[in-house]
Amino acid sequence: MGTGAPTARSKHDYAVKLRLDLIARYYDLGGKRVLDVGCGNGVYTVEIAKIARFVLGVDLNEKFIEEAMKVREREGVQNVKFECCSIEEFEYKEKFDVAIMMEVLEHVTDEEEVLFKIKELLSENGHLILFVPNKLYPFETHGIRVMGKNIHFKGSFPLFSWLPEFIRRRFVEERIYTVKRLKELLKKCEFEPLAFDYMPPPLDLLPKKIANPARKFLSVLSKTPLRIFGMSIFCLAVKKNG
Repeated sequence: MGTGAPTARSKHDYAVKLRLDLIARYYDLGGKRVLDVGCGNGVYTVEIAKIARFVLGVDLNEKFIEEAMKVREREGVQNVKFECCSIEEFEYKEKFDVAIMMEVLEHVTDEEEVLFKIKELLSENGHLILFVPNKLYPFETHGIRVMGKNIHFKGSFPLFSWLPEFIRRRFVEERIYTVKRLKELLKKCEFEPLAFDYMPPPLDLLPKKIANPARKFLSVLSKTPLRIFGMSIFCLAVKKNG
Protein backbone atom coordinates (compact mmCIF):
# COMPACT_ATOMS: atom_id res chain seq x y z
CA MET A 1 0.00 0.00 0.00
CA GLY A 2 1.31 3.45 -0.86
CA THR A 3 1.60 6.41 1.45
CA GLY A 4 0.01 9.84 1.42
CA ALA A 5 -0.72 12.74 3.72
CA PRO A 6 -3.77 12.48 6.05
CA THR A 7 -6.87 14.14 4.63
CA ALA A 8 -7.71 15.92 7.92
CA ARG A 9 -5.65 17.60 10.62
CA SER A 10 -8.35 17.58 13.30
CA LYS A 11 -12.00 16.67 13.81
CA HIS A 12 -12.86 20.35 13.35
CA ASP A 13 -11.75 20.37 9.71
CA TYR A 14 -14.66 21.01 7.36
CA ALA A 15 -13.50 18.03 5.29
CA VAL A 16 -14.46 15.72 8.16
CA LYS A 17 -18.02 17.06 8.22
CA LEU A 18 -18.35 16.83 4.43
CA ARG A 19 -17.16 13.24 4.19
CA LEU A 20 -19.07 11.91 7.20
CA ASP A 21 -22.26 13.67 6.07
CA LEU A 22 -21.88 12.14 2.62
CA ILE A 23 -21.39 8.67 4.07
CA ALA A 24 -24.44 9.09 6.32
CA ARG A 25 -26.55 10.05 3.31
CA TYR A 26 -25.99 6.63 1.74
CA TYR A 27 -24.95 4.24 4.53
CA ASP A 28 -25.72 3.86 8.22
CA LEU A 29 -22.52 3.12 10.16
CA GLY A 30 -24.47 2.53 13.37
CA GLY A 31 -23.77 -0.90 14.87
CA LYS A 32 -21.30 -1.80 12.11
CA ARG A 33 -17.82 -3.29 12.24
CA VAL A 34 -15.68 -0.93 10.16
CA LEU A 35 -12.25 -1.32 8.57
CA ASP A 36 -10.59 2.03 7.84
CA VAL A 37 -7.96 1.33 5.18
CA GLY A 38 -5.13 3.87 5.13
CA CYS A 39 -6.42 5.50 8.31
CA GLY A 40 -3.60 8.07 8.51
CA ASN A 41 -3.62 10.06 11.74
CA GLY A 42 -6.89 8.48 12.90
CA VAL A 43 -9.02 11.64 12.87
CA TYR A 44 -11.72 10.05 10.70
CA THR A 45 -11.29 6.64 12.33
CA VAL A 46 -12.06 7.96 15.80
CA GLU A 47 -15.02 10.04 14.59
CA ILE A 48 -16.43 6.97 12.84
CA ALA A 49 -15.97 4.96 16.05
CA LYS A 50 -18.33 7.39 17.79
CA ILE A 51 -21.04 6.09 15.44
CA ALA A 52 -20.06 2.49 14.69
CA ARG A 53 -19.84 -0.57 16.95
CA PHE A 54 -16.14 -1.15 16.30
CA VAL A 55 -13.49 0.35 14.01
CA LEU A 56 -10.05 -0.92 13.10
CA GLY A 57 -7.68 1.50 11.37
CA VAL A 58 -4.80 0.18 9.27
CA ASP A 59 -1.91 2.25 7.94
CA LEU A 60 1.59 1.54 6.73
CA ASN A 61 3.05 4.70 8.27
CA GLU A 62 4.21 4.13 11.85
CA LYS A 63 4.21 7.85 12.64
CA PHE A 64 0.58 8.18 11.57
CA ILE A 65 -0.42 5.22 13.77
CA GLU A 66 1.29 6.87 16.75
CA GLU A 67 -0.66 10.05 16.07
CA ALA A 68 -3.88 8.05 15.71
CA MET A 69 -3.40 6.47 19.14
CA LYS A 70 -2.99 9.94 20.65
CA VAL A 71 -6.23 11.05 18.96
CA ARG A 72 -8.01 7.98 20.39
CA GLU A 73 -6.70 8.74 23.88
CA ARG A 74 -7.57 12.42 23.63
CA GLU A 75 -11.13 11.67 22.51
CA GLY A 76 -11.61 8.88 25.06
CA VAL A 77 -12.96 6.44 22.48
CA GLN A 78 -12.61 2.77 23.39
CA ASN A 79 -14.10 0.86 20.46
CA VAL A 80 -11.26 1.58 18.02
CA LYS A 81 -7.94 -0.17 17.36
CA PHE A 82 -5.01 0.63 15.10
CA GLU A 83 -2.51 -1.61 13.35
CA CYS A 84 0.64 -0.59 11.51
CA CYS A 85 0.87 -2.71 8.37
CA SER A 86 -0.07 -2.70 4.72
CA ILE A 87 -3.58 -3.80 3.83
CA GLU A 88 -2.05 -6.40 1.51
CA GLU A 89 -0.43 -8.11 4.54
CA PHE A 90 -3.25 -7.47 7.02
CA GLU A 91 -4.96 -10.50 8.55
CA TYR A 92 -7.92 -10.55 10.94
CA LYS A 93 -10.08 -13.37 12.26
CA GLU A 94 -13.42 -11.60 12.19
CA LYS A 95 -15.05 -10.10 9.10
CA PHE A 96 -16.04 -6.46 8.69
CA ASP A 97 -19.41 -5.06 7.63
CA VAL A 98 -17.87 -2.19 5.70
CA ALA A 99 -14.44 -1.01 4.58
CA ILE A 100 -13.70 2.66 4.03
CA MET A 101 -10.91 4.16 1.92
CA MET A 102 -10.68 7.95 2.02
CA GLU A 103 -8.41 9.25 -0.74
CA VAL A 104 -6.25 6.12 -0.46
CA LEU A 105 -6.90 4.03 -3.58
CA GLU A 106 -4.98 6.47 -5.79
CA HIS A 107 -1.81 5.84 -3.75
CA VAL A 108 -1.69 2.03 -3.65
CA THR A 109 0.76 0.06 -5.77
CA ASP A 110 -1.84 -2.35 -7.16
CA GLU A 111 -5.52 -1.31 -7.09
CA GLU A 112 -6.86 -4.75 -7.92
CA GLU A 113 -4.76 -6.55 -5.32
CA VAL A 114 -5.96 -4.14 -2.62
CA LEU A 115 -9.63 -4.35 -3.61
CA PHE A 116 -9.59 -8.16 -3.75
CA LYS A 117 -7.92 -8.20 -0.33
CA ILE A 118 -10.64 -5.93 1.08
CA LYS A 119 -13.27 -8.21 -0.45
CA GLU A 120 -11.78 -11.13 1.52
CA LEU A 121 -11.99 -9.14 4.75
CA LEU A 122 -15.67 -8.25 4.30
CA SER A 123 -18.61 -10.29 5.52
CA GLU A 124 -21.24 -11.62 3.14
CA ASN A 125 -22.89 -8.63 1.45
CA GLY A 126 -20.28 -6.38 3.02
CA HIS A 127 -19.93 -2.85 1.70
CA LEU A 128 -17.10 -0.68 0.44
CA ILE A 129 -17.03 3.12 0.72
CA LEU A 130 -14.54 5.03 -1.43
CA PHE A 131 -13.47 8.63 -1.79
CA VAL A 132 -11.12 9.15 -4.74
CA PRO A 133 -9.86 12.25 -6.59
CA ASN A 134 -12.16 13.34 -9.41
CA LYS A 135 -10.62 13.89 -12.84
CA LEU A 136 -13.32 16.45 -13.64
CA TYR A 137 -12.24 18.65 -10.73
CA PRO A 138 -10.38 21.49 -12.48
CA PHE A 139 -7.36 21.47 -10.13
CA GLU A 140 -4.57 18.95 -9.61
CA THR A 141 -4.66 18.50 -5.84
CA HIS A 142 -1.53 16.35 -5.59
CA GLY A 143 0.79 18.98 -6.99
CA ILE A 144 3.25 18.14 -9.76
CA ARG A 145 6.76 16.71 -9.74
CA VAL A 146 9.38 18.48 -11.82
CA MET A 147 13.00 17.25 -11.82
CA GLY A 148 12.32 15.17 -8.71
CA LYS A 149 10.76 18.03 -6.73
CA ASN A 150 7.13 18.25 -5.69
CA ILE A 151 5.65 21.65 -6.54
CA HIS A 152 2.47 22.33 -4.57
CA PHE A 153 0.48 25.31 -3.35
CA LYS A 154 -2.94 25.92 -1.81
CA GLY A 155 -4.83 26.34 -5.04
CA SER A 156 -2.87 23.58 -6.72
CA PHE A 157 -2.59 23.52 -10.51
CA PRO A 158 -5.58 24.64 -12.59
CA LEU A 159 -6.70 22.35 -15.43
CA PHE A 160 -3.72 20.01 -14.99
CA SER A 161 -6.10 17.20 -13.99
CA TRP A 162 -7.87 17.57 -17.35
CA LEU A 163 -4.78 16.64 -19.34
CA PRO A 164 -4.70 13.24 -21.09
CA GLU A 165 -3.59 10.68 -18.55
CA PHE A 166 -0.44 9.67 -20.42
CA ILE A 167 0.76 13.29 -20.09
CA ARG A 168 -0.48 13.90 -16.54
CA ARG A 169 1.19 10.76 -15.15
CA ARG A 170 4.59 12.05 -16.25
CA PHE A 171 4.25 14.74 -13.57
CA VAL A 172 1.86 13.19 -11.01
CA GLU A 173 2.31 9.71 -9.52
CA GLU A 174 -1.13 9.46 -7.92
CA ARG A 175 -4.04 8.16 -9.96
CA ILE A 176 -7.17 10.11 -10.73
CA TYR A 177 -10.63 8.73 -11.48
CA THR A 178 -13.80 9.10 -13.46
CA VAL A 179 -17.04 7.35 -12.51
CA LYS A 180 -16.69 5.19 -15.62
CA ARG A 181 -13.20 4.03 -14.69
CA LEU A 182 -14.25 3.36 -11.10
CA LYS A 183 -17.22 1.27 -12.25
CA GLU A 184 -14.96 -0.83 -14.48
CA LEU A 185 -12.40 -1.34 -11.71
CA LEU A 186 -14.98 -2.34 -9.11
CA LYS A 187 -16.69 -4.74 -11.47
CA LYS A 188 -13.34 -6.38 -12.22
CA CYS A 189 -12.71 -6.78 -8.48
CA GLU A 190 -16.18 -8.26 -7.85
CA PHE A 191 -17.93 -5.27 -6.29
CA GLU A 192 -21.28 -3.89 -7.42
CA PRO A 193 -21.50 -0.07 -7.28
CA LEU A 194 -24.70 1.11 -5.58
CA ALA A 195 -24.29 4.88 -5.54
CA PHE A 196 -22.01 7.66 -6.73
CA ASP A 197 -21.84 11.27 -5.58
CA TYR A 198 -19.37 14.14 -5.47
CA MET A 199 -17.76 16.08 -2.64
CA PRO A 200 -16.93 19.78 -3.10
CA PRO A 201 -13.53 21.07 -1.96
CA PRO A 202 -13.57 21.68 1.83
CA LEU A 203 -11.28 24.74 1.53
CA ASP A 204 -9.69 24.03 4.92
CA LEU A 205 -6.44 25.69 3.86
CA LEU A 206 -8.11 29.03 3.20
CA PRO A 207 -8.85 31.75 5.80
CA LYS A 208 -12.36 31.34 7.24
CA LYS A 209 -13.51 34.75 6.03
CA ILE A 210 -12.93 33.48 2.49
CA ALA A 211 -13.73 29.80 2.99
CA ASN A 212 -17.13 30.18 4.70
CA PRO A 213 -18.93 32.17 1.97
CA ALA A 214 -17.27 30.01 -0.69
CA ARG A 215 -18.55 26.87 1.06
CA LYS A 216 -22.10 28.21 1.01
CA PHE A 217 -21.81 28.83 -2.70
CA LEU A 218 -20.34 25.36 -3.33
CA SER A 219 -23.10 23.82 -1.22
CA VAL A 220 -25.66 25.28 -3.60
CA LEU A 221 -23.71 24.05 -6.63
CA SER A 222 -23.53 20.56 -5.12
CA LYS A 223 -27.31 20.31 -5.51
CA THR A 224 -27.09 20.97 -9.25
CA PRO A 225 -25.63 19.00 -12.19
CA LEU A 226 -22.43 21.01 -11.68
CA ARG A 227 -21.63 18.78 -8.69
CA ILE A 228 -19.82 16.46 -11.15
CA PHE A 229 -16.91 18.93 -10.96
CA GLY A 230 -16.47 18.26 -7.22
CA MET A 231 -13.07 17.54 -5.75
CA SER A 232 -13.75 13.88 -4.87
CA ILE A 233 -15.91 11.07 -6.14
CA PHE A 234 -17.86 9.19 -3.46
CA CYS A 235 -18.82 5.60 -4.14
CA LEU A 236 -20.79 3.02 -2.18
CA ALA A 237 -20.40 -0.56 -3.45
CA VAL A 238 -21.38 -4.00 -2.23
CA LYS A 239 -19.33 -7.18 -2.33
CA LYS A 240 -20.48 -9.76 -4.86
CA ASN A 241 -20.75 -13.21 -3.38
CA GLY A 242 -20.21 -16.58 -5.00
